[in-house]
Amino acid sequence: MARRARFTKNDLDHALNDINVALKPTGHYLKAASRNGYTGLDLYSGDGSLGHGGKCLRNIECGTPRECLEAANNYRDGVL
Repeated sequence: MARRARFTKNDLDHALNDINVALKPTGHYLKAASRNGYTGLDLYSGDGSLGHGGKCLRNIECGTPRECLEAANNYRDGVL
């Protein structure tokens, strides 16, 4: 598969939707946020679909959206 030249935070958000479906039985989910020109990937406890955000447990990665996606995939693979 050819790599797109640009992978944005919006692309990361869409990819996290699929990862969070797999993580739902664990009671955790991942969420990305823009921070001072970079992207932060955080681990939350609770149900992200409820809209209140749950409780942030810790930061997983800070970097580019592509680096955060790699960290999200690594986290999912380590947990499941």
